[in-house]
Amino acid sequence: MDTKNLAAFKAVYEAGSITKAAAQLYITQPGLSKAVLRLEAEFGRMLFERTSKGVVPTVFAEALYAKVDKLVALLDAIEQDASARGGRHALSVASTVGVMLYVGLRFNDDFQALHPDVELIVEEGSDRRVEEQLASGAVDVAFLAGPVDYGRYDAWPFSRHRHVLEVNAGGPLANREFVTHADLDGLSVALLSRDYAPYRNNLRWLAEADAEPARLIEVIEGFTGSQMVADGTAVSITTDYSSAMRAAPEVVAIPFENEACSYDVYLVKRKGEVLDADAEAFRTFALAWIESHRDELFVGEHSVFW
Repeated sequence: MDTKNLAAFKAVYEAGSITKAAAQLYITQPGLSKAVLRLEAEFGRMLFERTSKGVVPTVFAEALYAKVDKLVALLDAIEQDASARGGRHALSVASTVGVMLYVGLRFNDDFQALHPDVELIVEEGSDRRVEEQLASGAVDVAFLAGPVDYGRYDAWPFSRHRHVLEVNAGGPLANREFVTHADLDGLSVALLSRDYAPYRNNLRWLAEADAEPARLIEVIEGFTGSQMVADGTAVSITTDYSSAMRAAPEVVAIPFENEACSYDVYLVKRKGEVLDADAEAFRTFALAWIESHRDELFVGEHSVFW
């Protein structure tokens, strides 16, 4: 039994919707649905009844949810014990949100094929969380959104994406080819919370444009901002690839005119520190992989590159 399928079940149960759960986990809806179906096949029981308003858990799902955390912990313990007996060891990597969504499962699969003795564990979270993990020594290498403090980190460019403004398709900005931060003056604007680098970057760009939004609404994941746009209650700042993953007919994504308004992600390690063999193998792999696969990944109409 795969603990990822159990995590998918838990997310759907708590969200009450496959669409919302997929956005929270930064995976596609079909991928999440397949994970739930695999779990239903393993148990031989239906977990959710599908309705027009979302999903409703069955009696079996209610019982499973009450035990799911203990079950995941037990399976993880079994896996760790088996790995230890077989000589396999784990490498933990911290990451700002969205990186694994961008590179896809092939990134992980290709690393595991090259290093079958290393179990790669990537934990995504806020940029603040990533920096805390680096500072504490919990991880030695991480993906961190820029700008990077080169006094604290050695850093290598990994990915760059254009910031876009999601607006309601019926709104006054919907037919614009480009927008600027000055256009946000007086509007309600949703963006990732202050724990993420884009928050600080966009505050700086708003100040440079002398723009004062009516409200800044901090969200913890982009789906919430997109919902506000669809409802007509706010506009939302996000990235081109994130918006494309959540495409909805009520939402139009317009790039910012200034190409410098980008979301830059770096592969980083603590300044001057020598990585162990596994972490160095991952660093070398990640930089080579992104260089050779960039053309196969998401490219928007107005994408920018390093």
